[in-house]
Formats: sequence, structure tokens, C-alpha cells
Amino acid sequence: MSIKSFDEMYDISNLSTDNIFKIAKYIANNDDFSDYTFIGIRAIEPEYAEELRPSYRWDDGEMTDEQLNGVSAYNTDIDTVWDDVDTIADKLSNAIESSKCYVFGSRKPFIVMGTDGEGGEDINEIIIYDPIILDIRKCR
Repeated sequence: MSIKSFDEMYDISNLSTDNIFKIAKYIANNDDFSDYTFIGIRAIEPEYAEELRPSYRWDDGEMTDEQLNGVSAYNTDIDTVWDDVDTIADKLSNAIESSKCYVFGSRKPFIVMGTDGEGGEDINEIIIYDPIILDIRKCR
């Protein structure tokens, strides 16, 4: 996937407040997402986004060879059943801002979602099983 294609489909690094609200509205009003109880922000190099593979456990800043049960992401705390559009927009905006420390080099942030997962070892970390990446073009 080219970087331009990735940016158009998934990159959330430069979203306006209006665009965050559109994404929140899309999530809130899409019945297909009601089972997606794990929603996070993931940062990765675009060339690796085609197929999200399980993440690895890190120990004192060093990656180990222990593979996790899914993809590690920054938890948005969005509840697709109970949260209204404004709440989803606030939680998404806060998570995007708070997860910026994971965006460096050629990494780009995107929204990853799944129907199952678990809490991670780090603060605000979730592990999402069989995740999808939200195509933000559908939210405009």
C-alpha cells in the first residue's frame, strides 16, 4: 500500500474537530459496530498495515519474542452501545492526543477495532483480537 493510500484511508494524525465528530457519528450510527467493544489507536509503519499481525511483549523498552494474543493499541474507552456521539468524539479526541507518544518516525496512527480482546500490561493498553482498521473515508 502506498503512503498516500494509507493516509487517505486510515491516518488520523491531522484530523480536525469536525472530522473527529464525523468519525464518532459514523461509529455511533453504524449497527455493524455495536459488537466492537475494543476500540483503540494503533501506530505503525504504513507498509505493515495491510495485515495486522499480533504484537509482541516489551520488557524495559526491549521487544521480547513473546507474541501477544492480538494487536496492542491505546484504549479509547469508547462504549459503542452506551456512548452518544459527543461522548465518542470526546473519547476519540482524547485518545488521539494521549497516544501521540507512540507516533514517531514513519509510524502513522489509525483506529483499530475488534469484537474481543483483553487489557494489556501498560496503562491504557488493550490487546485486540482479529482487529479491523477503520477506513475513515467512509466517515466523511
